Parts: sequence; C-alpha cells; structure tokens
Amino acid sequence: MKRIGVITNTRSRQNRKNPRLVETLAGILGPSDSLEVTSSLDDLHGAIDRFQDLGISWLGINGGDGTNHRTLTALVERWQGDLPQIVLLRGGTMNTVSNGFGGTGSPRSILAALVARRDREARLETISRRLMRIDDGQVVHYGFIFGTGTVYNFLEEYYRYGDVTPVTAARTLAQGIASTLVQGPLYRRLTAQIQASVELNDEPWRQGDFIGVLAATQPQIGLGFRPFYRAEEHPDHFAAITLQGSLLNVVRALPAIRTGREPRVPGYSSSVGQSLRLNADGEQRYVIDGELYQCTGSIDVTCGPMLQIVSL
Repeated sequence: MKRIGVITNTRSRQNRKNPRLVETLAGILGPSDSLEVTSSLDDLHGAIDRFQDLGISWLGINGGDGTNHRTLTALVERWQGDLPQIVLLRGGTMNTVSNGFGGTGSPRSILAALVARRDREARLETISRRLMRIDDGQVVHYGFIFGTGTVYNFLEEYYRYGDVTPVTAARTLAQGIASTLVQGPLYRRLTAQIQASVELNDEPWRQGDFIGVLAATQPQIGLGFRPFYRAEEHPDHFAAITLQGSLLNVVRALPAIRTGREPRVPGYSSSVGQSLRLNADGEQRYVIDGELYQCTGSIDVTCGPMLQIVSL
C-alpha cells in the first residue's frame, strides 16, 4: 500500500491553539504511514530523510504558508528521485497558497479524505504547478510567491499586530488605502522606494525607482486578490510584475487585481518569464510565501521543480 507522510509544525499558530491536533491526525493515518512533529530545521531535515527511507507517495504539510515554504525547500534540497505528491493540509491562519489552488477544508477533513481515497484505491485529482527558485546570493529558497517593496512593507506592518488573521489583513489593507489617499505615515512606510534594474528572461525589462517587484507561479496573493493570473498561461513560466510611481496607482488597480484582469494604470507592468534578476545596491528585503528575508546584492528568481498538488 502507498504510504503517507505528514509534517506538523508545532510552532504554527493554529497548531499551538490546538495541541491535540497532532493526536487527531496520527489517529487518522494507517499503520504504514508516518507523522513527524517538527520545531526546527534539523527536525525538518530528519523527517524528510525518514520519509525518503519509507518511500512515501504523499507528503502532507500541516502548517501555514511559511511552513509549506520551508518544508518544500527542504524537500527539494534533500529528496532523491521523483518528488512525492503534495497535500496542503491548511493548518495556517491565511492559507494563501492553498487558496490559490482552490483548497478548502481543515487538516483533519483533508487528511481523512486522502486516507479514504488511498485505502479504496480511488483516483486523486492533482494540479501541476512549478515552484520558483529564489537565490539571494547567500541562501536558496523555494516557494510560490516572491515580492519586494510594498508587499514586504505591508506584511511587516500586518505582523506588527501579532493577531495574524484575515480580519487583521483586511484592516491593514483598509488602513493602507486610507493613508494613501492622504499620504499619511503608513503610506510613507509602505512606499519606501527601491532603486534597481530588473532583467526578465536575461533581457533588460525595467529600471529606476520601484515600489514593488513581484513574481509568482500561482494566481492569488491573499484576500482573494489575483494579480498573478498570468501564472496559469504556461506551466513552465511564472508571472512577473513591477510597480513604479505612486501607490495611489496600485490602489486604483485593486478592482482589476481583485478579478484577475490587467490594470490600466501608470507604472504597472506585467509579463511572464522563466528567469528574473533584481539588481540593487545595499540591503534588499523580500518575502517568500509570507516569510520575510533580507540580503545584500542581486536576487535571482528562476523556475524550480514541478510539483503535483493533490486536490481534495
């Protein structure tokens, strides 16, 4: 029988709120399956190695977007051979990446559905989607959504509240829009400029002052907004966006972004590509699937391995 491996991140906000969830998930799994509880990178690497030895067919990830990102990075780095199919158990607060794949349900209901279909040898629907490989010159990460500038600044502001929920995210967005209209203090924090040049597919694309450079292989960025709708045009490309000028232009673009249409506003450029290089002097701050990072120098974004995401 094919085996399931589950990673549970004990530091995930939802898992801290529901410590008995680990027992619940373990009780759903069969005797040949495995659940690993992780709280550090060493734990994660050890779990991936044990799953490799077991020959699992499905990797379930119980945590938020950051847990998904870190687990998939470890998986790509350590796994030998064909990668297992991925099951996003939606153990986070926002579950932005899972939402982008049309995911619904709770960790318990998703895992129970997977086990039931496995046991009766039912066919599973999957979505093929590439990871992006993000190399900042010091560390290589893998993820679905990359962003700098306003995206980083918005998340930094959002995380200040401590209460990381969709309600808090919506409130932060509303405050940002209101501040933009009067160019208040929050507006100034959100619109710190990045002086850079951007190459797409090894060709010059845009240069100057940016309020954001973004790329993704899945359409959503959270709260139902779909700026990366072009990510689904070709399985071997990602969607890329640059934002220049005033944040007010981005605010004006939000209705189109909400419905997955191309905004017709100054300073907004979008395309698709297989490689993107962001060249800038000094410190760069960027986000991958909700996780905040910093580096110095250029950042290279390229297409990573193809994943099969199980749809339940």
